[in-house]
Amino acid sequence: MNKKENKISKDIKINKKSAKRNYSNQTGITLIALVVTIVVLLILAGVSLNAIFSENGIIKRAQDAQNKMDQATQNDLDSINELNNWIDGKINGSSGGNTTTPPTPTVKKYTEASKNGDGTLKENAEYTDPEKAKVTIPKGFKVSEVAATEKTDGEQTVSKGLVIQDKDGNEFVWIPVNYTATNVDANSNGLDDGFEAIFKRSTTNSSYSEPSASGYTGENTEYLKMMQSVQANKGFYIGRYEAGTTSPRDKSTTTTSTVVVKRDAYPYIYVKWGDAMNTVGNVGAVYLSKNMYAAGTIGATSTLCYGVQWDAAMKFVEDSTHSTSNSTTWGNYKNNAWTINRTTAKYTESTNAQKESWQAITSNKSKTDSKSILLTTGASDNFKAKNIFDLAGNVYEWTMEANLSARRVYRGGSFCLNGTGLLFVTTTVRLSAATASVSVQLYTCNTNHWFHEPERMN
Repeated sequence: MNKKENKISKDIKINKKSAKRNYSNQTGITLIALVVTIVVLLILAGVSLNAIFSENGIIKRAQDAQNKMDQATQNDLDSINELNNWIDGKINGSSGGNTTTPPTPTVKKYTEASKNGDGTLKENAEYTDPEKAKVTIPKGFKVSEVAATEKTDGEQTVSKGLVIQDKDGNEFVWIPVNYTATNVDANSNGLDDGFEAIFKRSTTNSSYSEPSASGYTGENTEYLKMMQSVQANKGFYIGRYEAGTTSPRDKSTTTTSTVVVKRDAYPYIYVKWGDAMNTVGNVGAVYLSKNMYAAGTIGATSTLCYGVQWDAAMKFVEDSTHSTSNSTTWGNYKNNAWTINRTTAKYTESTNAQKESWQAITSNKSKTDSKSILLTTGASDNFKAKNIFDLAGNVYEWTMEANLSARRVYRGGSFCLNGTGLLFVTTTVRLSAATASVSVQLYTCNTNHWFHEPERMN
């Protein structure tokens, strides 16, 4: 092979190597592009699938919308059928009729359109909780809007203690009263016998009565309306906190204070039940309870707690950690040693003084099991049962229940008595005092016992 042929042969080999290198580079770039494309497509597919199939996706929203429409239709049909049965009972005397009261109309569903600007409802509406339990939310209230991190407390769930709030932040908890209807009204009072068998006071002692035979004019009517409301709605609301004030009260306080049902309020102490058994007056617990809300502003009736309601609340909250026969561990009692670290809470130890000296909790505040310390409302989560605070201990609760002909009953125990053992008052124990009393000496405690009126809603 001559020189020229050798050169041509070398050039051909070099070109082959160069071509091979170029092809390899092109192949590498092409594969990378393909991988990137696939990854992008997978991401887009994931986003699309999530938008379609996730909990808040298109399909789920469509299903929810259909379910709401179906439920609304069913509610309308139920209401029509119920009304037809009632009318038929009135005309033909069939078993579907109620000779005392007409059926309660079905309320509208809880929707965004039914809310005021502050989130409260324009009218009574039905709410379905995460466990599918249904409850009526009164006009002027909204379901607790707790942060996502706090939803474990169950503030939006009936079985755990559903919380509602008014526009001012006062809070109440739903007490469910479930019963099996018998369709028998032996007393002709509009109350189903199955309901009366479940919703009744825990004592048969003839010394106690409700409503009181010595009570004020209209007390019997108010009691019956309360019972019929609980039956129709299968429950009632109770104040989440002890009734309180924004400024502390003392023995010298003679005027009424604005009642709040909020955390970190001063307990509404030094308040009498009323002027007398048959006279409510205008400064006592009964009057304040009735007049917490102006007429027509809410879709419920505000009253002092009835004995039967207190007993129902005890049944609802009682569990393995909230015993009603030994309330010590979940209440502010003398024999309960506790530590509180909520800096917004306050306490007073000057319980024998004419004027209480309240102090802020600036660091962990501890109490021994032989000391009496009064606290502001909702001071500790350890004193909470089904989202209701201070049912046990702290201050007593006036109720509508009567003892004989001249005394009214108070419940819940006190910060200066024990929750069990010697000189104890558990959440179920009944004590009583003259209606005009504002402080009472009990047992051997040298501390004045104070009363407040818990706001209760039917």
